[in-house]
Amino acid sequence: MRTHIQHLHDSFVDYKGKTHYLTLVAISKELPTKNCELKNPVEEYNPDDTVTYDVCEYLDNFGCNTYIGKVTKGLKIGISVCNPLDKFDPEIGLKRATAKAKQSNYVLFVTDKGLINTALVTALLHQEAEFIKNNPNKIIKGYNEAMKKYQKQQEEISKMKTFKKNLSENERIAVKVAKENPGFLHKLMSYVEWLKK
Repeated sequence: MRTHIQHLHDSFVDYKGKTHYLTLVAISKELPTKNCELKNPVEEYNPDDTVTYDVCEYLDNFGCNTYIGKVTKGLKIGISVCNPLDKFDPEIGLKRATAKAKQSNYVLFVTDKGLINTALVTALLHQEAEFIKNNPNKIIKGYNEAMKKYQKQQEEISKMKTFKKNLSENERIAVKVAKENPGFLHKLMSYVEWLKK
């Protein structure tokens, strides 16, 4: 049973301008054809008995009724994302993505093993990388929430910069005094309240 591993390194820039490096690994594997090649061989069968994975076409309201063929090969994918605070190490990314691929479910089966080839796997890895770049929240937990929080903070900063820019000279002096003496603002507000009476 032959196994072939392909990988792709890529990256994307997040909402803070930080780079996230990605490593994607695809493992294509020929499936066992004999009982003795199975991880848990079936005891009732001889070791050399043929193992097949029949595939039927599913039709609505009819179920699986049209025989298509026997599955001969499968493909698994694993993805590793490097935290932008860490230095990217391609070897570590490759090890992590490979481990994830080995633990994952198959994403593709074929009846003709030649259909899962280098060109198809390369295209699939590029497609997955583009999907992650456009939807980082699908792989990075809490990404969208953190992005919204950051954007809200940036809006607040922008508002305050505009506010500061539009201050009069007297208002600038008042802000400077309030920064140097935090109690001044409280006293000033108390005085303004007294003047209103």
